[in-house]
Amino acid sequence: MDLSLREGVMDTARQRPRREDLDGHDLERAEIRLAHLLEVETGFLIPVLANSSSVILNASASAHGGYGRANAYAATKAAVSSLMQSWNADLLASHGIRFNAISPGPVDTPLYAKFGEQRAAMLEAISSGIPVKRMGLPGEIAEAVVYLASDASAFTVGQDLIVDGGQTAL
Repeated sequence: MDLSLREGVMDTARQRPRREDLDGHDLERAEIRLAHLLEVETGFLIPVLANSSSVILNASASAHGGYGRANAYAATKAAVSSLMQSWNADLLASHGIRFNAISPGPVDTPLYAKFGEQRAAMLEAISSGIPVKRMGLPGEIAEAVVYLASDASAFTVGQDLIVDGGQTAL
């Protein structure tokens, strides 16, 4: 099985542009870049993937629940689900390419190492808001992705699999 997971990572430490510093031209440029990206992505996928291929897009549990200070991130991850549906409509019948998404909740990754001595307290605070009282592990997300990429999920099309320890369900 060939497997490629399209990934995006949010860097919360990065300085974001202030809304008052943005103008209509910035939004127009962003829209043009997004349209170009989508054209490149789908143009790349069709010749590379064989009939009956599976593509797994990386969304986020943030798209399924309201979390403060992450509005733009949540909106872009929700857009992934919409793209998944559109690409299924465009490419499933004609090319046999099926799209699904994975929406992980908080996952304990090396990304949190940058918080140094505050890391343990931060992980505890995050874990306390998850019904299973812990963050996910990278291997747990990987197992869900492998399922979506496998023939065992051949009848699974257009699904956004939320793997978040129950955070968005409860």
